[in-house]
Amino acid sequence: IFLPFSIFILITFFGSLIFTSLRDSNLGVRITVAVFGAFIYRLAQDLSIGIFISYNMPIMLGVIIPSLFVVMLSFHAYKKI
Repeated sequence: IFLPFSIFILITFFGSLIFTSLRDSNLGVRITVAVFGAFIYRLAQDLSIGIFISYNMPIMLGVIIPSLFVVMLSFHAYKKI
């Protein structure tokens, strides 16, 4: 259910990087940063889901918390533009 939402969040965050710090980089660096960032995001999301499962807390929060963190980073990055 949250996969399209996560993809949209990742596109907005890495879109902000393209317009700021990665503007002068070549295409290979941009792609590498985006893939590495998406990997880290997915790893954090899996880790938070595992923590919420082990402590018998709602799993939905484990999915939403990394997304909210990336959304806040996106808003902060777009304010700098």
